[in-house]
Amino acid sequence: MAKTTKTRKQERPQDLITDLELMTIETRRSALALLRKQLREAEESLKGQEQDLIMRLDAGARVVGALHAEARTEVGQCRPEWKDAYLTHMENFHGQSRETTETALRGITTIPEKRVLLITTGRGS
Repeated sequence: MAKTTKTRKQERPQDLITDLELMTIETRRSALALLRKQLREAEESLKGQEQDLIMRLDAGARVVGALHAEARTEVGQCRPEWKDAYLTHMENFHGQSRETTETALRGITTIPEKRVLLITTGRGS
């Protein structure tokens, strides 16, 4: 079996990956990692600022200026992906109605709540 080797003259430009290409990719990866880190830090800082304003509003602070802010409680939805399968199982295998099972579930599950800061451009929302 004869071994064939390519010489520089036989290589096409698309067959060569240059250091510049590799450095460009590594530079972009590094920049993206830095941006992700900065975004995480900015999100954490924003959450802290929002929580601070919510506490101040709850304590009775007034908002002055053109913008209006209020703290509200948002109630999340309690709709786990397994709920329909569970209700069907209880109905088919245990003879318990969906309504009875759902009522029992409401008694043992909690609906997530969180305080949010709502900012609007006027006094009414």
